[in-house]
Amino acid sequence: GGVYLLIAGSLRVFYVSADGREATLYRVESGGACVLSLTATFSHEPYPAWVNAGPGGADFVRVPSAIFHRLVDGETAFRQFAFASLSGRVLDLMRTLEELGSARVEQRVARYLLRQDVVDGFVRTTQSGIASELGTAREVVFRALRSLVERRLVQTGRMRVRIVDRRGLEVVADSGSR
Repeated sequence: GGVYLLIAGSLRVFYVSADGREATLYRVESGGACVLSLTATFSHEPYPAWVNAGPGGADFVRVPSAIFHRLVDGETAFRQFAFASLSGRVLDLMRTLEELGSARVEQRVARYLLRQDVVDGFVRTTQSGIASELGTAREVVFRALRSLVERRLVQTGRMRVRIVDRRGLEVVADSGSR
């Protein structure tokens, strides 16, 4: 029914597999557009994913399809915004697909941790949360985290991970990617 522009907060856009497992496709931050809503509106197709607001909620504006098409046709700045959003997300999705196809889970967990906001020295998350983000099972994330703990790169606790050796974690994240 239209394009969603995020004014405040964040959104997690994800899919649910046939066996009920979630995997994050991308996140939308304040000032951004939900690219799948752009694509669905351009192609007159149904929206192909699920969305959750971030922990602080989200404020957004829905631009109805007819108005969106008029803006794209008549407003250069809006058209540039829409195409820049699409272009940036296509590149992000290509990187994600490459990572899914070639990176070991330990690398993917390391990359995930390095991308997160650190609050009081901790990444606030759960093994299930990481698994959902990466599209894998919690048990697989548990093994990857255990390996990182054994190498003294991170420490884990209830609903949190502390990065102990950021440089060492960066080495794990980059290994095999060159």
